[in-house]
Amino acid sequence: MILNNALDILVFFAIFTVVTTLLNVYTRGKQLTLHRLRLQFIVGGVLLFIGKKRTPHFSRPIDRKFHILFVIVTLLGIILFYSVFVPEIVKFVKSFLEYATGTSSIAPQPVMVPVPLLFKFQDIVPYLFIAIGIAVIVHEFMHAFIAIMEGVSIKSWGIGLMFFMPLAFVELDENSFNNSSRRSKINIVSAGIFGNAITTLIIFLILLTINTLTPMIIGIPSTTVAITSINCSICNTSLCPARVANLKPNTIIVAINNISIDSINKFVSVVQELPIGSNISIDICDYNGFCESLNIYLNAHKKDSETIPCIGAVFDSATVFIKNGKLYRLPWFENLVFLLTTILVINFSLFVVNAIPLFITDGALFLKYSIDQSSKFSKIVSMKIIDILNALIIIVATSLSSYILLSG
Repeated sequence: MILNNALDILVFFAIFTVVTTLLNVYTRGKQLTLHRLRLQFIVGGVLLFIGKKRTPHFSRPIDRKFHILFVIVTLLGIILFYSVFVPEIVKFVKSFLEYATGTSSIAPQPVMVPVPLLFKFQDIVPYLFIAIGIAVIVHEFMHAFIAIMEGVSIKSWGIGLMFFMPLAFVELDENSFNNSSRRSKINIVSAGIFGNAITTLIIFLILLTINTLTPMIIGIPSTTVAITSINCSICNTSLCPARVANLKPNTIIVAINNISIDSINKFVSVVQELPIGSNISIDICDYNGFCESLNIYLNAHKKDSETIPCIGAVFDSATVFIKNGKLYRLPWFENLVFLLTTILVINFSLFVVNAIPLFITDGALFLKYSIDQSSKFSKIVSMKIIDILNALIIIVATSLSSYILLSG
């Protein structure tokens, strides 16, 4: 099934959510056994139970230094939400209002994209699945590992889909957890946050190392434009300039009429200024560094505009490497860096969002077990006032971001 636009994605997402939710109601949320496999339908998803109950023979609680580190990392996540995320959301809302009222003609960039709408960008879906899979596995593994260390039994563990996104889960033994010490509870609920924070740090250091070593090993990185495909249908003739000049996909555009091309915007501005019917010189290179100069006759214009020249090719931004005076492009390297960047962003987001008090997040439990129940602040926590405020912030950000994507 191919999803072509955001509306198709939302419809598919809605069907999946409704079907799994109805099955959850029909089965009353009970687990089903199918040939030794245990399934459970939940609201918006399905869980597959793989692991069996594990009871620790003895507890080896983490020492005080790690306990303090877990607490500091969780508090850091809360601070980052209010010092980084919230200001960006406020700036986004302000830009959105200016755009909606006509004060500004520039649409703001979404800051919190709902997971289903990410499928609109089909090229990044595999990277998202891998990154989210790694993030949730790290998160739940840390919960399980620290629970065993603290002497808390695990009833089961497994994988699943919730709102059509991969997840991993660990089911703790409720009695065992409730009977554990306050410090153990804090360690267990903050372990997942700590795991995502450490993963973020590790990936950041890897990317920093790559950025440092790339110029020496591969070459100096530079941004340019590459031909991704030839498509004469966007022009007013089937014999478009790209086809006549025998331009090919996977080709780098270096210069047009000796004007260096270093971005899509520069490419568009240069092409639009060229008169239709003129001859142009275009310098190109393939991904292996072989370069040549071609002469192209601009005999076509865009179908929707008789004044804009049409080459008949689809272009996209590309990263090239310059070494020994030659240009190279390494798609596998770009894919690797993009995957690592996606893993970093997903883990960082999960680290921060999970750290804040938000009803079912680890941050909500962290606050619950960290505060003295007799204090005045505990009443505010029990009333979920902080959770409600955080939920409103995220709802506003995701709603407006969704509107921008759907109307774009």
